[in-house]
Amino acid sequence: MRTFSIGALAFILAIIAATASLAAPPATSASYMITAQVMDTGGGTAESPSYGMLGKLRDRQIPILTSASHVLGEGFLRSVFYGSVLPRSILNVTPPFGYNDEVVNITIHGVNFQTGTTSVELRLAGQPNIVATNVVYVTSTIETCTVNLQGAEPGSWDVYMDNDGYPMTLLNGFHIYGVPLKIIGPVYNFPNPFNPDRETTLIRYTLTANADIVINLYNISGQKILSIRCASGTQGGSIGINNVPWIGRNVFESRVPNGVYLCQIMTRDGKTLATTKIAVLR
Repeated sequence: MRTFSIGALAFILAIIAATASLAAPPATSASYMITAQVMDTGGGTAESPSYGMLGKLRDRQIPILTSASHVLGEGFLRSVFYGSVLPRSILNVTPPFGYNDEVVNITIHGVNFQTGTTSVELRLAGQPNIVATNVVYVTSTIETCTVNLQGAEPGSWDVYMDNDGYPMTLLNGFHIYGVPLKIIGPVYNFPNPFNPDRETTLIRYTLTANADIVINLYNISGQKILSIRCASGTQGGSIGINNVPWIGRNVFESRVPNGVYLCQIMTRDGKTLATTKIAVLR
């Protein structure tokens, strides 16, 4: 029978204890705190002739985390580590485009959004910012909002977000397309007929986009008697309903005689959008 000395037996028992400690299961506790100091334990520097590896957990200075019932495992350590590494940012927007005659609900996808106050804007150099409404925090990766694109300049706009005091921008993150310029719905004037001696008539029409508009008035012989020019974005050249007044006078500021007049609504480059007739009756 082989025998061991007391010293040899102690050495064997020490090896067994050390080996068992290496296979220790995840630590558990009813009240457990993880600090940067705990993460730093045993996290020294590993070096080689070609590579130096520092303790990344120590470098990140992970904040204190607590739990009433906590199991510490590799998955938790990885989530804690990468949660502190990835900065707040916008990844993409859905839908990524819209037309400048509509109001659009968009979803912003990103990383590490916070529950604090958030503002969202679409930005394009030389244009007023489009400020979103109904901004809602959904999850740490999703925010939703509403943007009014009516009359906006077509092009690629930046998506800007200020999330709880942390600004971030997705360059060219949302594209606005212009809709073809046209008049939708009826074109008419009211009152019709009208008496220029005591009233003004309003020429009414609805545009699909802001544009420079020219309204030409012709007499029954086809002679142009007046041109009314409406700049883009002003009354007569704005997206939506427009009401352009006519007081029954020609280009010389003279009263026009009774009769029927042709009203032609055109773009600045000469494209006819619509025509209507106006009757003058005193």
